[in-house]
Amino acid sequence: LRAKPMGQGLRGRFDTRGWGGTLYRYRSGPAQAAMRDYSKLAEKYQLSLGELSVRWALERDGVSTLLLGSSSKAQLEETLAWA
Repeated sequence: LRAKPMGQGLRGRFDTRGWGGTLYRYRSGPAQAAMRDYSKLAEKYQLSLGELSVRWALERDGVSTLLLGSSSKAQLEETLAWA
């Protein structure tokens, strides 16, 4: 399968005919509502969403490894500061 050409209804960097159905869960109503709730929680405690997610993961029993992903050098540097 080939990706749609730029500007033809793409909603995200992986949203192509091959990936669109797989990533729907991230664009669904419940996922968007959860993101708004997480954003409010992060703002309440003066954390970025990235920091909130890293701290949450590191506090879980049984988590021995945390794999970090980033889309920029700045985001990676920010995330590594918390880990």
